Amino acid sequence: MSFIDANPVARLVIDMRWNNGGNTASGQPLLLSLIGNAKVNQRGRLFVIIGRRTLSAAQNMSTYFERYTNAIFVGEPTGSSLRRSPTFAPGATPRSRRSSRHRCDKCGKRR
Repeated sequence: MSFIDANPVARLVIDMRWNNGGNTASGQPLLLSLIGNAKVNQRGRLFVIIGRRTLSAAQNMSTYFERYTNAIFVGEPTGSSLRRSPTFAPGATPRSRRSSRHRCDKCGKRR
C-alpha cells in the first residue's frame, strides 16, 4: 500500500478471473491493507474482476472483499462457493457483529 499512498492512484483493479486457488491466508495482508486505505477503499475506486475460474481460496478472498471493502465486482459468477477457512476463524464479523457460522454444503448442518 506504500505505492498507493505515495502516488496519485485514482483506482485499483484486482483481477481474480484466472486465480484457481491456493492459500487464503496469503491474501489476508492485502485485504487488511485495503480495509484501512481510505484512498482506494471507496465505491468507484476499488474493483475486483471475477469469473468462472475464480475458485477455492480465490473465492474466499472474493467473498471477504465483498464483505469488508467497498469494491465493485465486475465479470461473471465465480466457479465455487465459500467454504470454511481455518485462517479466518468463525465468530463475530467486524462490521455486523453477527456470527459468521454457515450451513455445510455436504450435510446441511450449521457450523
